[in-house]
Amino acid sequence: MRRAPPLQVGRLRRARPAVLLALLTLYPGPLWADDRASGLAPPRGDRADRDARESHGASASDDFAFDLLVATVLPLTIGVTLLLEMPAGIQVRVSGGVVPPVYADAINDVGQAWSIWGDGTASALSEVLRDSIVLEAALGIRPGSGPLEVAVGYVLFWSEGPAPVLASAAAASLSVSAYAIHAELGVRAPIGDALVFRVAIGWLHTLAHDVSLRPPESGASTELGPAESMIGDWIGRYGLGPTLSASFGAHFD
Repeated sequence: MRRAPPLQVGRLRRARPAVLLALLTLYPGPLWADDRASGLAPPRGDRADRDARESHGASASDDFAFDLLVATVLPLTIGVTLLLEMPAGIQVRVSGGVVPPVYADAINDVGQAWSIWGDGTASALSEVLRDSIVLEAALGIRPGSGPLEVAVGYVLFWSEGPAPVLASAAAASLSVSAYAIHAELGVRAPIGDALVFRVAIGWLHTLAHDVSLRPPESGASTELGPAESMIGDWIGRYGLGPTLSASFGAHFD
C-alpha cells in the first residue's frame, strides 16, 4: 500500500480550518441558538426587541398628566377645575365655583321668556342662587387618547343667606343644599404642549334637595313648611336641564 506523500498530508491539515470556517458561515443557526441559550451573545435583533420593550415600559409610566383649568358651566358656575389623567385615558376631575349674579339673572330671564316661572318667582330665585357654591367630583375617560371625553359627576349645590321676601316674610334666613348627577360629552383640543381648551355639552339632573327657612330670633309662629316646599320646587326645576361647559388652562405631563 502506497503512503501519501508528506506534502499532500500537510495540505489537508492546512485546509481543515478553512473548511470549518465555511461551515460556520453557512450554518450559523444552531450555533447561535446555543449561544442564545447560554446568554453569551444575543443577536442584534433580540437586543433591539429588548430595548423597545424597555422604552415602551418607560413611556407607559409617563402616561399621567395634569390639567389646571379656569372653567365655566352654563347655567351653573364659574370656577376652577383640577383634572388628573391616568393610563388608559382614565380621568379624575374635581371642580369648584360659584353662581355669579349674571348667571342667576340670565337663568331667570330665560325662565320668564319660556313661561317656566313668573316675575316674582324669578326675582326670589335670583336671591337664592346668587353667590351659591357648587362643587363637583367626576370620573371620566378619554378613549384611545383621542379628543373625545365622557364624564359623569356628582354635584353639590349649597347656598345660605337672607330668605327671599316672596318665600316668607316671617323667615329671616335660608339654607339650601341640592345633590345632582352631571353627565358630559366633551372635546379636548391641545394648544401646543402647555395649554389645553375643552368644550362639552351635558345634562344636569337633581336627585335630592334640602331647604330650611329659619324664623327671626324674636320667634314667629308662622308655618314655614309651604315656603320651603315652594323653594324646593324652584331648585328642582333649576337643576334639571342641559349644560354647556368651556374650560381653558395649563397642561402638565
